[in-house]
Amino acid sequence: MAAAAYDVAVLALKREDAVLNFPGSIKSYPVPASMSALDIRAAATAAATAVAAAATLKTSGSRESTSSVGQQQKEYDDMLSINSSSALASNAGFSAENKLAAF
Repeated sequence: MAAAAYDVAVLALKREDAVLNFPGSIKSYPVPASMSALDIRAAATAAATAVAAAATLKTSGSRESTSSVGQQQKEYDDMLSINSSSALASNAGFSAENKLAAF
């Protein structure tokens, strides 16, 4: 979880100089709405939440924990839809193509 959050933050701050923990996950990471610390933190939190939800879904067998994971997934999807708007990404000068160009 922390490694995914780090990846999102370091991509926002260092761009093409970023050294990532999971370079294969770059397309799935949320993009900060701007270069502000608050927006970078929100995107990093969304990435960590998504990793936690995915891990819980893989190991979850009970109906109760699935409900909790479902709520986490909805919250993540809501945050991701806010952060992944192409208008917001272009305002930040940060697009999927820019991220891939670094590799």
